[in-house]
Amino acid sequence: MTATTVAASKPQSNKQPIWRRFVKGRGLSYCVLAVIGVFWIFPFLWMALGSLKTQREILAKPPKLLPEHASLANFAKWFGELNFGTYFTNSMVVAVITVLGNMVFCSMVGYALAKMDFAGKNILFGAVMVTLMVPSVATFVPLFVIISNMGLANSYAALILPFLCQPIGVFLMRQFISGIPDALMEA
Repeated sequence: MTATTVAASKPQSNKQPIWRRFVKGRGLSYCVLAVIGVFWIFPFLWMALGSLKTQREILAKPPKLLPEHASLANFAKWFGELNFGTYFTNSMVVAVITVLGNMVFCSMVGYALAKMDFAGKNILFGAVMVTLMVPSVATFVPLFVIISNMGLANSYAALILPFLCQPIGVFLMRQFISGIPDALMEA
């Protein structure tokens, strides 16, 4: 047997080169997704690189993507002079207590509206639905007046108490609890 006979006796693979399969299959989809990904990630990249720039470089016309003199001075100012830790702690306290309050109170009201029978149940649910239609911006001034009259201005309570039970939470919990069979609740 010669070398040509051995080479001819090996089965030839029907597989196409990888680039041809790429173009034929999902190549266009991958390219479109890559372009969308670049556009999506660009603002985050711009923000991260901007944090390393000086004030002059940030305000320069035309803007430049990369900083000329990268510096961590902005972070030192942020954590040192601007009390970022205090602001972050305040935000976390308000967010955690508000979310936990919504979970507790909205589930209680939603359960009452879904599974209990009492006088005025439909009127109360109608009131919840009407409050969903009121823009929250329209309630800021009256809410501020009420909080100020109660003497709670400039406190955690002013940020937490008005938002412990939101109408959207009540509606969603009522709809969820309505879907639970009564036999399961009785079991």
